[in-house]
Amino acid sequence: MLTVFGSINIDLVISVPKIAAPGETVLGNLVAEFPGGKGANQAVAAARAAGESVRVLMVGATGDDNHGKMASNALASAGVSPMLFVDPDNVTGTAIIVIDEDGENAITVIPGANNSLLPGHIPESALKAEFLLCQAEVPMASTRAAIVNY
Repeated sequence: MLTVFGSINIDLVISVPKIAAPGETVLGNLVAEFPGGKGANQAVAAARAAGESVRVLMVGATGDDNHGKMASNALASAGVSPMLFVDPDNVTGTAIIVIDEDGENAITVIPGANNSLLPGHIPESALKAEFLLCQAEVPMASTRAAIVNY
């Protein structure tokens, strides 16, 4: 079993001919929403690579909103077992990704519920995994607690 402990976001991707300079307005071509976050992306990649041979758990936080439901459903659909703290007072993390026609990007991240993930939200059963994968997109004290208790 692999436990991924980290961030869960929804990515709002905007396609533009060029990235706006400070104070400039650029008209976009396309906007799309995708499940994302370094933690969630790594959990999905691990589940795809392992197939049914390894159980993958995702421990993270979402808001009590449509984006949180979208993220949770996307994880489950990818074969990841979501073990999520749902913060009713916060939004699901969001990344706004602007990509120009050359593939360059500018990213703004609103951590939202990712910043609400506390050591007490880590299910003990999730730390009984053979492997623990962490990123630095949730509070460092929580990441340390996950590692120490692993």
